[in-house]
Amino acid sequence: MIIGFDLDDVLLNFQDTMRVYHNETYGTKDTLEDSRVWNLWERWNCTPEESVRRLKEFFEHPSHYNVVPLPGSVEAVQELKKNHTLVIVSAKPENLKQRTFEWLDKYFPNSFAKVIFTRPHYDPNKRKKSEVCKELGIEVFIEDAPHNAEDVASAGIPVLLFDWPWNQVPLPERVTRVFSWPEIIERLNQ
Repeated sequence: MIIGFDLDDVLLNFQDTMRVYHNETYGTKDTLEDSRVWNLWERWNCTPEESVRRLKEFFEHPSHYNVVPLPGSVEAVQELKKNHTLVIVSAKPENLKQRTFEWLDKYFPNSFAKVIFTRPHYDPNKRKKSEVCKELGIEVFIEDAPHNAEDVASAGIPVLLFDWPWNQVPLPERVTRVFSWPEIIERLNQ
């Protein structure tokens, strides 16, 4: 089977790392529970343009490059790569490609057949993840963002949605909420 993975908050602990950075840099006191909305400008009480500026600033900060994998993700990928082809489809900006590959080599060496960057939401040239998944023949996709899960599912591809505060919305058909890497392994091995 060809399995697709998002990167941030599926394989790596992006939101926690960004939240610590933002709290230290901007004096906020955000917690995981404050992350119930997807749009950063709503969380940070700023304009959409300011949230993009802060996000780009975080992308260049050392804490972004020192982010750790989510618990269980390394072991799960090691298990899955034995019998499946693994692909990453991430909305990270293309200018982070080299550092992203270095991070993947450190924690997930020789695990992914391809890594595709669709570009972030603020990039006018962003590609839909559903298009990339269809092109690559991905049979199931693991995601954390509700809008991306809905997009991929609308293309007929089942999605396992990693449970987080920001994705507590009604789920469309073909999207299944999952709570841990062991649960994901169990579902994929059925």
